[in-house]
Amino acid sequence: MLQRTKNIVVVFLIIGVFFLGTGIGVAFWANQQLAPVASADAQSVLFVVPKGATTTKVASLLKEKGLVRSDLVFRLYARQVGLDRELQAGSYQLSPAMSASEIVATFREGSQAIWVTLPEGLRVEEVAARIASADLPEFDPDAFIELAQQSEGRLFPDTYLVPRESTAQQLFALLTRTFQDKVELKLSQDLQTSDRSLDEIIIFASLIQRESNSPEDMRQVAGVIANRLKIGMKLDIDATLSYVRGFDPTTKSWWSAPDPALKTAESPYNTYLVAGLPPAPIANPGLEALQAALDPAPTTALFYLHTPSGQAYYADTYEEHMANIDRYLR
Repeated sequence: MLQRTKNIVVVFLIIGVFFLGTGIGVAFWANQQLAPVASADAQSVLFVVPKGATTTKVASLLKEKGLVRSDLVFRLYARQVGLDRELQAGSYQLSPAMSASEIVATFREGSQAIWVTLPEGLRVEEVAARIASADLPEFDPDAFIELAQQSEGRLFPDTYLVPRESTAQQLFALLTRTFQDKVELKLSQDLQTSDRSLDEIIIFASLIQRESNSPEDMRQVAGVIANRLKIGMKLDIDATLSYVRGFDPTTKSWWSAPDPALKTAESPYNTYLVAGLPPAPIANPGLEALQAALDPAPTTALFYLHTPSGQAYYADTYEEHMANIDRYLR
């Protein structure tokens, strides 16, 4: 009996030593995986953390770029030290000579560049406010507005990765250069065959952008506006009244529903009073609105409305339009 007990104790000791050894081995392996990938003289690279990226995605990208030995171990380590709650999108200068703890420390210092998203349909003042809301200490919104005032319509809506030290001049140049790259070059063939000038297309697209609730809606709205222009009919576009009014302190918006009294306001932008396109864009349109301006949908409609839910209804005659108003808006 005593011998049997001794045998059992020995077995448990062997098992304990095995698991202890295994644990030490795993810990040693994991520690190796957190070590630098390369020697101290390795060159640094610019590493970009995409917007909304999880630690799993970042770990995978780090492995792909040769900056960590194991994406699994880095991910577990990052979660252990709480990086998943602190990680910011942006750009970081990293090196294969950095350990996992040094990479985490760099992430915690904050990005050298940040993502700035500019939605379609903003006017210059809104673009300036959007950029100013980002952490860009050198950016002067008033200087930007002064620079960009004559470039309404050419401040291309997009998501930009910009250095934290960016100035108003640099961001103005970035937005207008992007417009050239993505519009003037990409749509150059369509622009050459259009009956309208580039300036007219941008103005047209700015109206489409503000009057449409979805990309699917844009070509139809463009078709209605094109039909009205063709027969010399006033456009009667509410967004131009909002542009005439400017900022509404009551709603704290540039685009709240305009007062009907504005329909008689003396302004070249008032499409209830003046036929044809406004003299300049009322906002900065995206690529889809510009494409719709170049290729309006063939339609006989001269009227449209949008319900509060965003559904569009079109009509060929004023009587049909009034019936739609009674049916869907009253």
